[in-house]
Amino acid sequence: MIEEDYQIIPPDHIVGRILVWLKDVPQPAFYDFQISEILYQDVATNRMHIRPIQLRHRHPSEYVAIPSSPPLRDMKVFKFMIDIYNDDFGTYRNVYHSLGGVYIQIGNMPFNLRKQLKNHFIIGFTPFGGHFDDMMRPLVRELHQLEKGVIMHMKEETVWVIASIGLVTADMPQGNDLCDVKKQGALYGCRNCLVPKDQLTDNTFDRIRFSRFNHITNEHFIQLQTLINQHATKAEINNFTRRRGLRSKPGVLSSLSRDRHLQTPQDAYHAIAGKIERLLKITFDLLNDNGKKEFVKYWRCFEKPSIWHRLPNPVTHLKSFMFSDALQLAMIMPFILKRFLAQSNIVPAELAALCNRLSTSSNQRQSNRHVINNIILCWVIVANVAAHCFKLKMSPGDLNHLQEALMEEHRILIEV
Repeated sequence: MIEEDYQIIPPDHIVGRILVWLKDVPQPAFYDFQISEILYQDVATNRMHIRPIQLRHRHPSEYVAIPSSPPLRDMKVFKFMIDIYNDDFGTYRNVYHSLGGVYIQIGNMPFNLRKQLKNHFIIGFTPFGGHFDDMMRPLVRELHQLEKGVIMHMKEETVWVIASIGLVTADMPQGNDLCDVKKQGALYGCRNCLVPKDQLTDNTFDRIRFSRFNHITNEHFIQLQTLINQHATKAEINNFTRRRGLRSKPGVLSSLSRDRHLQTPQDAYHAIAGKIERLLKITFDLLNDNGKKEFVKYWRCFEKPSIWHRLPNPVTHLKSFMFSDALQLAMIMPFILKRFLAQSNIVPAELAALCNRLSTSSNQRQSNRHVINNIILCWVIVANVAAHCFKLKMSPGDLNHLQEALMEEHRILIEV
């Protein structure tokens, strides 16, 4: 909110530059207005709120040092955005020990080139028992140099190259590690906000006010280091990190010029496909033996696109499904359920529990039909969200529709 009073400038006056001081940064020598609060709209409740100016994501110009100029005035300058991807995978099908793969992509490439396998550059593998930080230190040293700018020779021409981290992409556990947040099972296990564990499904939680901000996380790590220097007990250190949902020390990527919370986005593919796999298991658990037989019968005779590869039986081999298999099955689940789902196909205890939670009618038949319709509707909404999430192109209208669909999906998943 602007604290000083302002005057309306007549139309015939020329408006010049206005110097504004955001009060969470050092005070400048001259300024016209000062801002100490932010007015914003809470998407969940559709209400207007005010938060302190300190609770904001800072612009990159506020924390990224300006790279040095090229040594020669007429030298060409190339700037690259680097996307680091990290994920653990099983080396063999039935072996527990996993291997961590790290590779980079050049974000400047158009999408049709970026998705090609030859443009995924392998950095290395983190063996079971190894640590990501140890493997990444040589690369981070080179990235520090690239952030300042280096001279390279390209096609018999000397050019000035600048590169920095644009994104760090990872699944939920690895992503939390890479932005220095505790795992998702902790009290504050979200890497984007400070939602408590017992409020993860609360749609009214103000995730804007309680977002994680990079500069505040840096301050917390400074406080943590002070505690360590003062020889605080292990219990005091653990209590400090638990109350803030932070790791015991920042990772190797924290030394780079990046916003750890904004530039470590959620992996949409893992999030959407993992949710669908869990929903498939829950749906199959609702069905009795006859219902599972009916599902398999209608699934086998369903008219699938010819380009789809043949899937194993989802009822008996769901654990062997890849994410792409789960996403394909999600597209046809509403149609299959519509064809066979009936009261006789659902476990009686599960049906009674759903009736008590979902239906307000005293008529048992109407209650059962209401539950079945809600199960099918749930799958319709989930399939709609998945289809919109993975569009190759999105207009502003598509983004608005996706936001509405996500809110509706959130509501019906909790409800059903």
